[in-house]
Amino acid sequence: MKNIGIGVAVLMAVMLLLAGQAYAAGVQNIAIVSVGADGVSGMSTTIIGDVAGSNPYHNVEINIRLDQSPPANMVYEGWLIDKNNNYETSIGVFSGNHLTVRRSMVYITTSAPYDRIAVSLEPSNKTGRESTRIVGHGMRPGTTVAAADFSTMAVLPDDEAFQQAAIGARFNLTSSQFASLRMQGFGYSDIALIGSAAAKCGRPSDDVAMQLSQGQTWTEVANSCGLTPDMILQPTPAQAVAGSVQEQSTIPAADLAFLAEPMPTINKSPVPVINSPMVYMRYYNGRPVIDMQTWRFYRKAGYSWKDVAVAANIAAQTSEDTGYLLRMVKDTSATWDELCWERGLTPRIMKNVSQWPFSKSGAEEIPAG
Repeated sequence: MKNIGIGVAVLMAVMLLLAGQAYAAGVQNIAIVSVGADGVSGMSTTIIGDVAGSNPYHNVEINIRLDQSPPANMVYEGWLIDKNNNYETSIGVFSGNHLTVRRSMVYITTSAPYDRIAVSLEPSNKTGRESTRIVGHGMRPGTTVAAADFSTMAVLPDDEAFQQAAIGARFNLTSSQFASLRMQGFGYSDIALIGSAAAKCGRPSDDVAMQLSQGQTWTEVANSCGLTPDMILQPTPAQAVAGSVQEQSTIPAADLAFLAEPMPTINKSPVPVINSPMVYMRYYNGRPVIDMQTWRFYRKAGYSWKDVAVAANIAAQTSEDTGYLLRMVKDTSATWDELCWERGLTPRIMKNVSQWPFSKSGAEEIPAG
């Protein structure tokens, strides 16, 4: 097969993927069937979202999951193939048996779109740009996946459930709202920004998503609700509620009482006062850093109460998200001491978790003591 340069090829491949009525926006499942003696089968899902406006383009996501992992010292590689014109282009190497590819691409009409997704088996030290041996393929465009079946029938990234729970809890997005945004071609970072912008603008998340789908930039979204782009794109320090803005008059009385309390200063950082057995630490605006619901979520995600408590101590001082801090320690080589030093905080103080109000065993859903 003839190979196109990888950088240009990937761009052309996904643009061609979008051409014609058969490749309209939506979600399609494509069965991967075995090819050859060492063939492999599985399933692929394409997610295509339209972005209109004066410069239209598409958000495209391709997920492939195979029924088996590759042999030792081998990898699977994904391809888009135009059988009629004998073209192929790589869309990436699998991580084990799974591949996720996301692109934002312009729309180009063509009479020869790529008509299939294929999988090849390659040596892990491969140097060439052409496929070595195709071991599975599926014909495009596939079958449409309905919204009600998206979470159970579509092939999705491994961290889909975690991202839905984390982003949904932070910005009060239901599972159906999250799925709707995903089906429109929005990735996790897009949805987090949409939820944050919706909370700051006092609009439903669907309204912000519609603005983006109409081709508006974040600057235009910010201007439409009287904010600057910096304000829209700044991290939200506390748990936001997409589609509503909480006025101070609606803050619970216990929280208002907390706001009136003096904060002792230790190592140049105010230490929030715990004033409820159902809350551990609060942000400067009085909102809880960790409550029962968020503790239950982190416990189910596998985090220890001690790590969650340390993350909450730091978050209360810096207005950062506890999930971000926890992932920094879990997914990188960072330590709690290093995170404290980077933020000008004293590790000994931030690691004082003696006031943790919930069960330390993780077996109960009620506060300890």
